[in-house]
Amino acid sequence: MSWRSGNPVANYIQFFRADEQFWPETPLKFGGREGGYARSVVTDGKGGAVLGWTSNPEPNVMRFNLFAQFLRADGTLGESLKIQENVLSLTPLMVSDGRGGAIFVWDSGSSAGKIFARFLTTEGTVSDIIEIADEVSSGPVVVEDGKGGAIFSWTRRRMSGGGPGPLPPFQEGIFARFLKADGSLWPKEMIEISKMISSPYIVSDSKAGAIFVWSSFSGDINTPLEFYGRFLRDDGSVWPDKPILIHSGKEVLGEAEIALVEDGKGGALVVWGKSETGIYAKFLRTDGSVWPDKPILIHSGRITGIQTFFNLVGVPFSKDRSLINYIKDQRIH
Repeated sequence: MSWRSGNPVANYIQFFRADEQFWPETPLKFGGREGGYARSVVTDGKGGAVLGWTSNPEPNVMRFNLFAQFLRADGTLGESLKIQENVLSLTPLMVSDGRGGAIFVWDSGSSAGKIFARFLTTEGTVSDIIEIADEVSSGPVVVEDGKGGAIFSWTRRRMSGGGPGPLPPFQEGIFARFLKADGSLWPKEMIEISKMISSPYIVSDSKAGAIFVWSSFSGDINTPLEFYGRFLRDDGSVWPDKPILIHSGKEVLGEAEIALVEDGKGGALVVWGKSETGIYAKFLRTDGSVWPDKPILIHSGRITGIQTFFNLVGVPFSKDRSLINYIKDQRIH
């Protein structure tokens, strides 16, 4: 487990062993000379982990440098490795490559809106930059494909402007692509998941494909939300032909927090909620059916306190159950 604390603030990590003991007794500090802001951790498959974090060389500019470090099973920390400079995201977006390394992803955040990735091998080698998507693409998400690569998804949205006259044809919506273990992209053209302009959520389908979920939120805080889903097979086919309506109801109005958790059977548990109204869930099964008809109530009523942040985190902990945590109100003093 990892956290950030102290003065000056630093990143720390400890192992939580099967005997329910923390090890080593003194937490390990990581982040090197660069210190470190937000962090992410993925397993190396060998009892250790790959640690990722960002630093901000210019505090008044929301651009970050992305670093990584290996934590071995014996508790030793490797040297800091620079993955990329000048990335937009504060929190590193990364997944395991299934071979002791990791795949890092970032969004350029410019008007070009490109999305990039890099491999970090278990030997500490950083690959060349791989361009995943371009042309006003943003909000990348990624999941392991179980074969040493990954499946990426993002949103494309036409930017305003462009001068007089009709605008050229442009594909908007949610798209996906496979990154193979050898660094090649497949297919050549991006795969359309939905024509709706929305932020995608993605988990593995346990068969080298992925499950996608998104909401209908369009900016109107008084509109009931609808949630949709689709499957992407490992052969690049999208199923079913039309998106699956997971839920439509008045429990939550406007934008909501969403969590998507693998169910261990090729489907997913879809969870949504707001601090003002509560947390709800439904299962999207591998055959495309949704259960139950009425959403499962996880938590009812407003989460008390002065609400400034509200996040859902889903953790699969058995083949047929999932643990849903929610981060309560963060107070500003």
